Order: sequence, then C-alpha cells, then structure tokens
Amino acid sequence: MRVLIVDDSPSIRAVIKGFVLKSLPHAEIYEAGDGIMAEVVLQEGHVTDQPIDIVFLDWMMPRLSGRDFLTNIRSIEQFKKDPDIVM
Repeated sequence: MRVLIVDDSPSIRAVIKGFVLKSLPHAEIYEAGDGIMAEVVLQEGHVTDQPIDIVFLDWMMPRLSGRDFLTNIRSIEQFKKDPDIVM
C-alpha cells in the first residue's frame, strides 16, 4: 500500500507517519508539505504505474489548501474515485 501524507507541519507528518507504520508496517509512505507538492506526487505515481492508495490530507495549508487540492484532483479523470482521501 502506498500512502501520501500531506501537511505543512513536519511534526504532524511525523505523527501521522508513526500511526500509519504502526497500523500498516509494510506501507510505502510519501510526504508533501502542501497541495501543489501532493499533486506532483500523485501524478508521478500514476505515470510510473505506482499509484497512491490513500492520502491523509491537512485542510489548511499554504499555496494550495486541502480543499482546493481535493477539488483539483477529483476533476482529473484518473483521480475521480481513487485514491481514498482522509482529511
């Protein structure tokens, strides 16, 4: 399973990463500090045929908020249903 953690706070990302690794010890974890970086990670996963399965997404971030990220991603055909997103 591939997990993307998106939060502008490195300490919050570390907490979520610890939780994910405890629950899913074999998960591949990717991180992004904002919605723009997260879009890049999702696109790269799609292009390399290694899609992200679940995204843990912060609501309020600089440059591109979690809400705007979600709107942008769901408007792209290959991301209309996947990945699962937890805000």
